[in-house]
Amino acid sequence: KLGIELSRQAWVHRLNRGEFEDSSWTGFSAQKGALRVPYRSAGQLKTLWANDVWIDDQVLDLDVGEESIRGRFKGNGEAQPPFYLASPKITDSLSLLITHVPSALSLLRSPDMGSGSMLFSSAFRAGALSACFLIVNYASRELLDIDPEEIEVLEPRVQRFNDGRVLPVLQMADQLVNGSGLCDRLAQPGLSGEPIVLEVMREIVGNRAQSPLAELMASTHRERCFQGCYRCLHRYGNQPYHGLLDWRLGLDVIQLMLDPSYVAGLGGSFLAPGIEDWRDQALKLAKEAALLFGTEARMVGDVPVIGLGGSGVAAVLHPFWNKDLALERNPALEALYLETASMFWTTTFELSRRMGEVMFRLRTGNDLG
Repeated sequence: KLGIELSRQAWVHRLNRGEFEDSSWTGFSAQKGALRVPYRSAGQLKTLWANDVWIDDQVLDLDVGEESIRGRFKGNGEAQPPFYLASPKITDSLSLLITHVPSALSLLRSPDMGSGSMLFSSAFRAGALSACFLIVNYASRELLDIDPEEIEVLEPRVQRFNDGRVLPVLQMADQLVNGSGLCDRLAQPGLSGEPIVLEVMREIVGNRAQSPLAELMASTHRERCFQGCYRCLHRYGNQPYHGLLDWRLGLDVIQLMLDPSYVAGLGGSFLAPGIEDWRDQALKLAKEAALLFGTEARMVGDVPVIGLGGSGVAAVLHPFWNKDLALERNPALEALYLETASMFWTTTFELSRRMGEVMFRLRTGNDLG
């Protein structure tokens, strides 16, 4: 069951946390002081001092030149500890809560061993964002007749409940301040009596004869587009996400929202559109990796395995799978695990985006799982 919540006049914050270094966000730091500002009046160049101005430390460190900011700034000794930047607005938002995640899927990770917080795996974040863009693209074109940019896709978030459950929430919001009625419309009942956003999701993954699934699954697209392209998910307005977007993972997330028993092929059923060609794509990636090791890749049950030289191997899993249950539900892989000196783990998500890093870790004996 999918939880759908419309929040009218909700606060939406766009957060800038700085750079990501050493498993944490750096934020920003600044100094307070007075800034000399040049201006022209009646053809003459004059200056005035703007007091109580905060200047980012990086701007001061990197700024050079005759009229540099550092040369025009006089700090008063007051410094601001690291902080985040937030841009708030009030608008209507729509949240989609996945109320049940099968134990066979592993979608969350802890950022560090001592923290009680949980984050999405990179692969699930990519799938959740892709699912939202698929929904927005279809709804804007087929139902609302609007520019898809009028519905803003937000970062998915983790919802923690009092009973200990930790579940993912997908989010979108009206682009306009104070709302434009678009999220409200998606939450209203459609012809079936279900919320329109639910009808949209059923159409996306269930109707192979029409767009968008017909175009996504066409051989001319599927054979050329492993993750995303301008024929499916990419557009000018979502450029910051192009490195993450993946139409197959997006279909998987939509399927999971509709079917709480969906396990992305773990156990042998690869009929869903998002995983229909997963074994072929996974074996292709495994063979590319094996070439770098000078070895071979082969299928063991439903899972490609890369030879690492000697007696070591690396199994290539779907990025949503729980690796322990991947062993349990693939007897041939479990048998290999028991007779192999060392088995490492990677995923199609990792191999398709960070092949060099994966190869380095496997060469040095570091497990990715």
